[in-house]
Order: sequence, then C-alpha cells, then structure tokens
Amino acid sequence: MECWRVRVHPKIDKISAASGYLLGGQTLVIEGWGLKGLTSTSVNVDGVACKIDAERSTEEIIYCETGSKATASRTGP
Repeated sequence: MECWRVRVHPKIDKISAASGYLLGGQTLVIEGWGLKGLTSTSVNVDGVACKIDAERSTEEIIYCETGSKATASRTGP
C-alpha cells in the first residue's frame, strides 16, 4: 500500500491594503492560490493576528479583520 502526502505552498498575488490603522478592524482581502488548507490557515499582519472570515474565504481569497496594535511599525530606513 502506498501513502502520499501533499503539501500546498500558498501563493499570494494581491493584498487589498498596503497600510492600516493601529486600532484594527480593517477588512483585508488576500488573493492568491492554495490559501485555505484542509486544517487551519492563519494570517498575521505585522505580528498581530488577523481574524479570518471562514465562511467567505475560499482557496483563492481570504477575508480577514485586522487586530489592534499598541505602536506603529517603523517604515523606511
């Protein structure tokens, strides 16, 4: 008997926003392929969990709501 295990490596093509709010609550749309696995998928934005809307998300699109963060990220050099 042969047993095969397949691992999907997600590919992200587009994210709906390049910046956001410290308070969170912003809905992000992440487009690509292989984004929703058989187990669970997680999304972190700048180290903060982004709550996935599992009912709306598919293998090509993830909808998630950003969480809050105490301080802004440093941008630039």
